[in-house]
Amino acid sequence: MKKEFTIIAGVDVSSTKLDFCIIEDANSKQHKHGVVTNDHKGIRKLITTFEKNSVDLVAMENTGVYSIPLCFLLQEGKKDYSVIAPLEIKRSQGINRGKNDKADAKDIALYAISHSHKISLTSLPANDLLELKLLLAEREKLVKSINIFKATKVNEGYLPKDILKSVMALNKKTLELLQKQLEKIEKLIQ
Repeated sequence: MKKEFTIIAGVDVSSTKLDFCIIEDANSKQHKHGVVTNDHKGIRKLITTFEKNSVDLVAMENTGVYSIPLCFLLQEGKKDYSVIAPLEIKRSQGINRGKNDKADAKDIALYAISHSHKISLTSLPANDLLELKLLLAEREKLVKSINIFKATKVNEGYLPKDILKSVMALNKKTLELLQKQLEKIEKLIQ
């Protein structure tokens, strides 16, 4: 059976701050807005605000690692929350002019209210899975970097060897280092 949510908070998550909007009734013009820092102290303050306002559900867009500290503390406090794909929220709005964090927080809360019938509660995976996810992301960045540095070799047929010599020497050292890092990450992934 789906849980009924009456007071919903939408949170716009960025690397440095959390804009939030608490909505009790979608038709009301009265909403509570605020901003806290995206750190332990700010998140604790935010959770206290949610408790004072009897928030039953916290909704936020999936912003990757920026939302993880908030998710950890919400989960620790046994607070219901849902991490929603940004595209899902955007598609539900149609054409939208002007964009700011305060409006985004409100849009997230309104989305959660109007789509509460299909909101799925979120919980963080085990630490091992979080670490694996991070390692895979780092591996992907290394592979891209290696391919970028390998692309310098294309210049060999077009530029004189004496011009390319110093660049290719640096490039070779960088590639060797990146390759070693890739091997280390692949061992950690295993």
